[in-house]
Amino acid sequence: MPIATLREAVTTMSAPPYSIVRWNCPTDSTGLIELQLPAVYHTATSYIVDPKTINTAKSYAIKLSVFAIGCDSTSFDIQVLTKNDVGAAGSIYEVMKYTDIDQSHIDQSFSEFVIKNCDTPVMRNKLYIIFTNNDLSPGGDLDIQLTYMTLQDRPFTNILTG
Repeated sequence: MPIATLREAVTTMSAPPYSIVRWNCPTDSTGLIELQLPAVYHTATSYIVDPKTINTAKSYAIKLSVFAIGCDSTSFDIQVLTKNDVGAAGSIYEVMKYTDIDQSHIDQSFSEFVIKNCDTPVMRNKLYIIFTNNDLSPGGDLDIQLTYMTLQDRPFTNILTG
């Protein structure tokens, strides 16, 4: 599985802090494209004064504000999954699906959209993307940007299994 390359990760100096994270990946990738979600620890002291680097913390659950994606293809489909399983497409683990995108798409219509990783038995700080190029020409690099608030920066404990 290809891992999207993290290009930029910053955190706003606001309360609460939002992460603005950008990745890219070649569109000739097959299978799931893995996005590792960095975070800022909410317990960091005085994040309003100092911008905090977010490359060491992890996001296991996020409140998504903006999803932006683009490439050179004039017709492509994107599916976003919370589970590392291409068979999860079309199930409850598919949290977003956009079809017939012409080069780029920005969705900022979320009011309350909470996403958590659903990998088992070990939860990871990841989302997964299925890219389908419907165009005959190469798509170039796929650029992905998310703006989100970290809701959980530690793995969850399942109350049913301890």
